[in-house]
Amino acid sequence: MGDNHALILPVFYLGNIQYWSKLVHQKNIIFNDVENYPKGSFRNRCHIVSSQGLLRLSIPLVGGKHAGQKYTEVKIDQKENWQKKHWQSLCTCYGSAPFFHHYADKLQAIYNRPFMYLWEWNLSLTNHRQSGCISRQQASDPVTVTHSLVFFMSVSSLSQIGVMCVDLPV
Repeated sequence: MGDNHALILPVFYLGNIQYWSKLVHQKNIIFNDVENYPKGSFRNRCHIVSSQGLLRLSIPLVGGKHAGQKYTEVKIDQKENWQKKHWQSLCTCYGSAPFFHHYADKLQAIYNRPFMYLWEWNLSLTNHRQSGCISRQQASDPVTVTHSLVFFMSVSSLSQIGVMCVDLPV
């Protein structure tokens, strides 16, 4: 896609390689924050590779039925210590991988911080993994990733300034 086009993507929990390839190779990214939460998606779960095969990690959600609910309103169930379990799984599976130590402290800080909403968790983790260097003038400003010139905005912030968006498939 050219420089004048933006790609609209959902925000996944530790998205797969195709997802990250789109984030890395596209200059303008818009995260869709007006969609309804789709059941069975990778917004609250991910798969990692362990020595025993595929390991499925799932973020517990408050309540059980989120169909029709806005993705930005889906709450994380904090009754379980899922963040500690997921972080331990990542360290066990990838702790000796090259470059893991370069990201571990920053990622651990995110895994140690409580989040009320799934959208906030995924956006924080995605922005951190994509950039390592995020700048913002104000909380309402778009997130600008300085090292790769990837520009993040949400669909709702675009609609507030009168920009119409068309969703693109992942």
